[in-house]
Amino acid sequence: MLRYPIHREIDQSVTLGGLEPDDLVVLAVIGYVVGSLTSAVHVRIGPVDATLLVSFGAIAAAFSLWLYFRRGRPRYYLRDLLRMTSEPDVWTVTPDLQARPLLRGE
Repeated sequence: MLRYPIHREIDQSVTLGGLEPDDLVVLAVIGYVVGSLTSAVHVRIGPVDATLLVSFGAIAAAFSLWLYFRRGRPRYYLRDLLRMTSEPDVWTVTPDLQARPLLRGE
């Protein structure tokens, strides 16, 4: 007989407001880039400065594109993609000795 309850949600991902850590990093990067680009440009609609509104709209549009791109992909897709592309031996062109071993005398 079990003494402690077993929680079924133990294998669920860690989220903050429904966003996974990869999503939060992408949102922060998009926010920084859009904020740095729109800080120099002042958008005015009549007498109202609409720079902040344009910034929020651009961040929402870019983040929506990110979520559309990420749909159907496994958890931690961005982390695994960055790790795979940053492996140093991926870009090294060398003979594959296991697939085609070098024989002495050839």
